[in-house]
Amino acid sequence: MKIEYLRMKNFRQFKGENKIEFSKSDNKHITVILGENHIGKSSIIHALNWCLYGLKYDKIKSKIYNNDLAVNDDPYEIDVFVEIKIIHMEKEYTIRREKKFTKDPKKNDYVSHPDDFKIKYLENGETKTLRKDHDKAIEGILPFMLSRYFFFKGENFDTSKVKDVKKAVHGLMGLNILKSAADHLYSSGTKDSVCKKYDQSIAKLNDSNQDFNKLKADQDAERKNYDDFEKNITNMKEKLNNLNMLINEYDRIILEKSAVSDNTKRLLEIRINLKKLKSDLNDQNKLLIGLFKDSNPNYKAFTFFGLPLYKNAQVILANVDNKKNGIPSMNVEAIDYLIKRRKCLCGCNLNDELINLLNEEKERLTTAEYDKLISDFNIACKLNTDGGETFINKFQDIYEKITTMMWKKNQLESDEASLSEKLGNTDVDLAKTIDDKMNGEKEKEKCENIIKENKLKLVECKQKIDKLEADINNNVKLNAKCALIQKQKAYAYNLYKEFDHLYNYELNEHFNDIQTYINKNYKIAVGENQIVELNPDYTFKINIIRENDKITEGLGGSDGLNVIENLVFIISLIEVARDRIKNIDSENPQISTEPYPLVMDAAFSYLDGNHINNVCKIISKLSEQIVFLLMERDWEVADSALSKYVGAKYLIEAVNNTTEYSKITKLEM
Repeated sequence: MKIEYLRMKNFRQFKGENKIEFSKSDNKHITVILGENHIGKSSIIHALNWCLYGLKYDKIKSKIYNNDLAVNDDPYEIDVFVEIKIIHMEKEYTIRREKKFTKDPKKNDYVSHPDDFKIKYLENGETKTLRKDHDKAIEGILPFMLSRYFFFKGENFDTSKVKDVKKAVHGLMGLNILKSAADHLYSSGTKDSVCKKYDQSIAKLNDSNQDFNKLKADQDAERKNYDDFEKNITNMKEKLNNLNMLINEYDRIILEKSAVSDNTKRLLEIRINLKKLKSDLNDQNKLLIGLFKDSNPNYKAFTFFGLPLYKNAQVILANVDNKKNGIPSMNVEAIDYLIKRRKCLCGCNLNDELINLLNEEKERLTTAEYDKLISDFNIACKLNTDGGETFINKFQDIYEKITTMMWKKNQLESDEASLSEKLGNTDVDLAKTIDDKMNGEKEKEKCENIIKENKLKLVECKQKIDKLEADINNNVKLNAKCALIQKQKAYAYNLYKEFDHLYNYELNEHFNDIQTYINKNYKIAVGENQIVELNPDYTFKINIIRENDKITEGLGGSDGLNVIENLVFIISLIEVARDRIKNIDSENPQISTEPYPLVMDAAFSYLDGNHINNVCKIISKLSEQIVFLLMERDWEVADSALSKYVGAKYLIEAVNNTTEYSKITKLEM
């Protein structure tokens, strides 16, 4: 994307019409616009944003129409417009937003009318006007979230405060196109997906099939669960991000107040140890109570109270003669059956003498059964005795720990009371901050566990959806038309899996590429041995390499370093986008994007000369079009590094020594 020109009429400081033609040649791709503070440099950024996005891009408290015109000329009607001409994806666009203001005599003020917004484009040599979907077209040219990066206000810009950075970066990399394509084919949350429409067509052909409808209802329920789990993860990630910011603030406060007396440090140490000891003591109490819940089969609390009886029973049972007599494997029921039948299993009749013998055998068998009962009871006594003794050992072990902890707790509480009385309230704020930080870290751990649990549930839910999908495919009684739809759906679903796989692969590749470029550019810009860690939401933190290659987390920098971080992030995005274009060829087509122009207001305001030169080394050869809005003193430092790339230069001057009326003049090169 390149900007050819910007035209303005009565917009903020610029009374009447003003025009800037931006340099866009390959060798002379930088346009410099010079001006003092408060006379209109930032208004150039505002004009670009207002033209593209309306007032949603920024909450401008001042009026957008020229106040000098309103006060001194006092017209009944004021016309304001901003028009830009751009080349994007080799297509020419003219984008114009205008607004009318009419005088309200009662209020002695001007009333605004709705915006008139037009997009024209050149196609096959013919100028055409876009009739609808204006916002969608602008998002396709330069996404709103990315405009804050490429229309850059250095004095008050902070990437960490921009929402949806991740979504915007994915748009720049072309990944949203892959994601949209995958969601269009198959998505649990999209009613109009291709696969969903095929499902609806199949359902109409199988209304009478109750099994099919039950499976579809189950699948829809699982898809709803899937969406709920995704929402939970998103909410927890947002909460986790807020907790991280809060913990970092606590760290900052603790660092500022770290210069405290030895007694205060000792008190803080006691409170931290006391807090941990109370937590450990609570855990041991739970273990002690748990011994009485009969949850472990190897030891049972009730056996402890019956140990004397069990041991006495074992002594008595040991002296019992339990020798068994009788026929092996025979039992009383079998003998009763033979007596009643009066016939042996071999077929012989049983006389009275034989029946008497069987009754004698029955008596011996009854004694054997009693012996077995005694033996089983003896074994049960042994098990319960062992369980009771195990219980005693565990109880004594836990009780001894609790006793020791209670002694330590009383000692620490005594020391705490003594030091607190000596120090008074001098340590309260710091101690509370440390306590708040510990609570925040516990809450952070809870959030991380919830995210892990929901991710596991997502996997399980996806497996259930796929299983139900397979069951539905097997269940459907396909007629000729249904079979065709089923084949079409299978093709769409397989295509979705390919897009989804490509999206996730590209996502990982570009994240790593951005990480690499950020590290490279940050080292060039700052000139120090530091490591940049890119977070999943595309924010990043700086780690400083100390002596002996020891890495410590950075504690934040000056305003100048914050500006450099933001510049490095933008530069790295452009480099990755340019690499995508270089890698595209006819044999291996990919979703493509293109670099955007950089329009930078006060980019060097907080930088010293050394850092300005370092940044210029990176940026001068990177972006295909750059617009610098600078004070002359900042340009004097950057001039030596950038002058050979400058193709156009403008000066903004105040008219009649007022900050409400400025004009733009093109300077000779």
